[in-house]
Amino acid sequence: MERERVTRLSSSPSKHLTNAALHGSEAKPVRKENVVELHQAEMRIVRCMCDIKLKDRLPSKELRERLSVDDIALILRQNRLC
Repeated sequence: MERERVTRLSSSPSKHLTNAALHGSEAKPVRKENVVELHQAEMRIVRCMCDIKLKDRLPSKELRERLSVDDIALILRQNRLC
């Protein structure tokens, strides 16, 4: 008999994801290609954390809401403004 998989995540995995991805971003210039690569890496990790496959075709916004994670481009922009 299979059990249903329940996703229980604390806020710490998403916080560590953001911190690792943005390390040093305040000091160096960021190009559009870098933002796209960060976004793609973030979404791979978010899908993995939610146990969702790409073929399930769920919107990125919905997955970010499940984990309470902000868009990496928005966080990057806010860090540069500070």
